[in-house]
Amino acid sequence: MKKREFTQQEKDQYKAEKAAQMETFKTQCEQIFERLTERLKQGFSEELLAYLKYLATFHQYSYRNTILIQMQNPMATQVASYQDWKKRGRQVKKGEKGIRIMVPCTRKNPTTGEREMTGITFGTIFDVAQTEGQDLPTLAREVQGNFSHADLQTLVERCGYPVHFSDLGPDRGGYTDGKTIVINSNPARQPTPSHQTRTLIHEMAHCILHFDGVERSKEEKELEAEATAYAVCAHLGIDTLPLTANYLHIWSATAEDLQKAVSRVHKAIRGVLQRFEPQPEETPNAAD
Repeated sequence: MKKREFTQQEKDQYKAEKAAQMETFKTQCEQIFERLTERLKQGFSEELLAYLKYLATFHQYSYRNTILIQMQNPMATQVASYQDWKKRGRQVKKGEKGIRIMVPCTRKNPTTGEREMTGITFGTIFDVAQTEGQDLPTLAREVQGNFSHADLQTLVERCGYPVHFSDLGPDRGGYTDGKTIVINSNPARQPTPSHQTRTLIHEMAHCILHFDGVERSKEEKELEAEATAYAVCAHLGIDTLPLTANYLHIWSATAEDLQKAVSRVHKAIRGVLQRFEPQPEETPNAAD
């Protein structure tokens, strides 16, 4: 059967609709960060903390797509495209409305032979609750909740940086020079492996984000590192809420600054969890 050819008018209409959708999302994104910033100024960090958890759950997606997923289906836990669900032995239920996300348009460069991004379009994914079929294998985390010293050692071995434990006294959790991480072993400061795990993730975030030669304030760097630690720890089942909330309450930047910070936190979350967890199948992303 011959494939239908679209008229130029239809092509122009499609491009205009897509551009309008992109603009709508951009406006919604800006409004979200304006609200988050205002709530932080009022002393409320719950919404931002919830979004940070979401970033860790869907760290294989861009932070903008994470916003799209949360806006359309706040209860989503595991998402994939229609075809990906079929490959896993599951079928999207009849009548289910998909989640729209941004995906890159690519083409093969005739000179280099590599694929390059030419633009962005929309794709559709579905949450596992919208599907039925074969049971999915459970991703058994090797470390969760109240960590043991053995659990901590597992993460230390996977983190990608040399890690040393040293008594730094009661006032400091740890530090890094971007190449090596030192964690305080003083029980007055960090009485459990869970505390030391949080510090490990905090310092990993510094390594990933803050040794690129760009000048940043101490407040900005600590916010980004602590936000990363909170999201990853929540993903692993470690509660760091009081300490993280204290960090976030001192945040006093604009909505634009917060959006930039979240983009960078997302980069750190992804960098940490890619080391800690088995790699998921490659997921299409809009450009971060």
